Amino acid sequence: MLTRTLTLSFITCLMMIACKSEAPKASDTGAEKPAPAQESKSAEAKDKATQEHTEHGHAEAKADAKADTPNVKRVFFVSPANGAKVTSPVKLVFGVEGMGIRKAGEDVKDQSTGHHHIIVDGAGVAKGKPVPKDATHIHYGGGQTETELKLTPGKHTLTMQLADGAHLSYGEELSATIEVEVTK
Repeated sequence: MLTRTLTLSFITCLMMIACKSEAPKASDTGAEKPAPAQESKSAEAKDKATQEHTEHGHAEAKADAKADTPNVKRVFFVSPANGAKVTSPVKLVFGVEGMGIRKAGEDVKDQSTGHHHIIVDGAGVAKGKPVPKDATHIHYGGGQTETELKLTPGKHTLTMQLADGAHLSYGEELSATIEVEVTK
């Protein structure tokens, strides 16, 4: 009987030792740190989804984008493309990143929003200077993000200039210029 009790005790001890060696450690379960492979795959999936979205609807914007720069503020032409041959009236679609669009005069001190201007065959306006209002400096103070613009046949430069609620230019960093050729 004593032999049998000792044998059972010995087997029980062996089983307890075997179970302890197979139990996962905290570091094996990921309790101490996240699994880098899963984080990497998740980040890659997000990047791929963003890239696919960009490629399927905003190829022009992607081509002009400053790659992966946080807090980028910029304006760009969604259409037409630089160098495009177009007919009049020319449909313009404005793009903006890092800034909001707001009607002129709503909050003239808000430097996180603005409205668009198109300058036909002219340069952008220096930072802090008012954007003139004349035949070549067209204001979109209603917060418009697209328009149709009548242009004479020939080559034209179009400069998009963002300005604040008081029409003060945000300068070269928030301007973009393209050239188009109006065929008729």
